[in-house]
Amino acid sequence: MKKFAIDTWALTKRSLVKYRRNPQAVVFTLIQPIMFVLLFRYVFGGAIQTPPGVDYVNLLIPGIVVQNAVFSAAAASVAISDDLANGFTDRLRSLPTARLAPLTGRVFADTLRAGLLVTVIFFVGIVVGFRPEWSWGLIVAWLLLMLVAFGFAWIAVAIGVSVKSPEVAQSAGFIWIFPLTFASSVFVPVDTMPDWLAAIATVNPVTQFADATRALVLDAQITSALGWSLVWVVILTAIGATFTIRGWNRMTKP
Repeated sequence: MKKFAIDTWALTKRSLVKYRRNPQAVVFTLIQPIMFVLLFRYVFGGAIQTPPGVDYVNLLIPGIVVQNAVFSAAAASVAISDDLANGFTDRLRSLPTARLAPLTGRVFADTLRAGLLVTVIFFVGIVVGFRPEWSWGLIVAWLLLMLVAFGFAWIAVAIGVSVKSPEVAQSAGFIWIFPLTFASSVFVPVDTMPDWLAAIATVNPVTQFADATRALVLDAQITSALGWSLVWVVILTAIGATFTIRGWNRMTKP
């Protein structure tokens, strides 16, 4: 177990250092969510109906940070697929490295990267008018978002080890993210949607994550959405880890 932890941390650092040494990746990773904030704050926000007395920016920013926790974690599919394609995994197999450390290292790296991105977007939101409740709810919300990123990172890694190239992983890793985030309460209240779409959005895990985050950062309240969010994190992690390990064993067997 000690060796597994050491190898996981070493590969986590390797992924983070690789990311830090690619300034273009850092810049473009930040530009996309900032564009979402500005577009929905100043272009689309005025046309979106919100509950009475609720400023749209306070509805938007908690949703945007949830979206970016999911998006950031989804990038793990491309990274792990690239490691398989360029021979890095084969080189690890020739070393006394814990078998599953490349997987856990990638998941933890992308979880930490998501945490950094969420923090940046939170402060961008404050610049454009977001006003949270400065209390313990912010800390709980940040921890929840880290768990969300952790769960989705396992799903993304499962996709990455199941496809044959980074190009396919990129498409497969993001094609399911867009309907999952847009058919939720991330950008608009569920009760403004058509009945059939509202029914889908209500059971969408991203809706639970967004609603729980809003309750925590705006009112410092623990609601049923937080409980459902934790249930969904467990489900996503269990499903993702199971299929990841199966795919990893299949692709790395002698």
